[in-house]
Amino acid sequence: ADYEGDQSFFQMDNENTFSEIFNALNHLSLTAIIISAVSLAVLILFEQKFMKRIKLFQFIPGALIVVIGGALINFAFASFAPEMALDASHMVQLPVASSLEGFVGQFKLPDFSGFSNPQLYVVTITIALVASLESLLCIEAADKLDPHKRVTPPSRELKAQGWGNLVSGLIGGLPVTAVIVRSSANIEAGATTKRSAIFHGILLLICAATIPTILNYIPLSYVK
Repeated sequence: ADYEGDQSFFQMDNENTFSEIFNALNHLSLTAIIISAVSLAVLILFEQKFMKRIKLFQFIPGALIVVIGGALINFAFASFAPEMALDASHMVQLPVASSLEGFVGQFKLPDFSGFSNPQLYVVTITIALVASLESLLCIEAADKLDPHKRVTPPSRELKAQGWGNLVSGLIGGLPVTAVIVRSSANIEAGATTKRSAIFHGILLLICAATIPTILNYIPLSYVK
């Protein structure tokens, strides 16, 4: 669907979270449905045993095919049926820098005057609690998926998340948390050390710095 309702339960327009679900049915996008259906079909196909016997697909994850396929489908619509193509609000929107200086200039120092706003602390504590809970649940799931049956120290995970969020906030970044999708991808790829997460971060940085225009062709699974 190409619709996103309000973020809180009770709304100023007399709607709520449940009624917004029905409102979303009035804003369905055929293109988004097509991309979603094809993506799900590819993911299901890659889980079949006969696909895992093909050497080529042992090295290419189904999720990567889904991302590339979704971008190509929308690009095809944009070329041959522009009225059906997803608009910019449905796509990844990374800032495109024309130079290294422009890319570095995207990092912003925090506005410390916000410390005088009491609402800041309410939001901060809420995000910290939710992110910590999510991380603990993710490492619990990751430990169960780990074929080596290792156990992640929860205290070390929360300390790493705290330091990561501190550094991220100081350069204008968003809060970070553990993500089961990345962990499961590393496990399926045979990664066994923390270097996989570090390498993942380096790859994201390189891609965001060098090919943001290409990444901006990727359709989102929601609308901003």
